Amino acid sequence: MSHASPDGAAPVPPPPTSAPSARRYRRSGPPVLALMLVVAGLAWGAWTTRAILDLRRAPAPFVKVQLGGLVADYVRAQARSATPPDQMGAQTQAFMKLLDAALAREAHAGRVVLVSEAVAGGSVPDITESVRREVYGRMPPPRTGAEGGTEARMRAWLAQNGGSDGAGH
Repeated sequence: MSHASPDGAAPVPPPPTSAPSARRYRRSGPPVLALMLVVAGLAWGAWTTRAILDLRRAPAPFVKVQLGGLVADYVRAQARSATPPDQMGAQTQAFMKLLDAALAREAHAGRVVLVSEAVAGGSVPDITESVRREVYGRMPPPRTGAEGGTEARMRAWLAQNGGSDGAGH
């Protein structure tokens, strides 16, 4: 809409009404952008701090287990047990599967499981007892037989043949 001059000459442009709002927009634009950048920086800083603290609370990435000791203890107990020889193999195989499953769970939890004999030094947490509890919680240790077990048979043989029973007798 244009205004005509009173004498009918060229139209007169309307007065600029949008100039103050344009100036106001230009003046409010950079502070809003700066405020958005500050808020984004604070949010990123909070997220980063939380991520670092979560890493500190994470379980140890390296753990060790006395695998040889666990197996030797089981085999020793199995040798002293009253278990018939034909069942010993199946029970030992079941023990080894449970042991393998327990170590696999540790690995799936994000830990690197090292055999304790391979750790030369440092402060690597030892999980041997927790693995032992987990395995023996699913499969009880072999029962030692007072009579009829391998150890009892060996003592009887030694007593009959004049040998020492290891206790000085």
